[in-house]
Amino acid sequence: VKPADDAASALGMELPSILLRRGIGYDVRRYPRCRVARTPYTNRPEGFDKLGSYASGENKASIKIQPLAPSLVIAEKKEGGKKTMEWPLFFLMDGTDEAAEIEKSAQAAPEPNAESISLEMASYGTMAVLTFSDAATAEAVAYYHQKLMDKCVEDGLTPADECAEKIIFAQYDPIFALKAKRNEVWVPLKAHDWM
Repeated sequence: VKPADDAASALGMELPSILLRRGIGYDVRRYPRCRVARTPYTNRPEGFDKLGSYASGENKASIKIQPLAPSLVIAEKKEGGKKTMEWPLFFLMDGTDEAAEIEKSAQAAPEPNAESISLEMASYGTMAVLTFSDAATAEAVAYYHQKLMDKCVEDGLTPADECAEKIIFAQYDPIFALKAKRNEVWVPLKAHDWM
């Protein structure tokens, strides 16, 4: 998916995906497994600061790394719920030996210095994705999440159970960019035509 208006990503290359379907106002994509740097946070600038420091060399190898876009936020819907931010570091092709690839890719994902950052495997799988350019306030993200959930149900797709409790939000552009931004809400699907 090419960013609108040639918008540059805040991170780097994008996590690849396979377009499975274009719905009316949304897409269905399949994402590969990937290694992510993950941190809990209170507000988004804090999450960007913590992961940005890790990527800028505050890691056990003292090397700079280039994460993949987007920056992903997983937020619990309940008031005061937990929020985490994660940056994909590298992805695994289907059939790849996960343990061997992690060991081999220490340069792409060095161990963090900060205890608040963890390296984990993420399996995003098949996602319904709705893109929007509004400011990514909590209200806007919740609105687009619900809009996407409704579209999925209308089209016979079944969102994963976790969608009732969590929102996944993807941000491609710098957090304080003044130009139009590319933001997305992701809804994991548990029942769809692309099993």
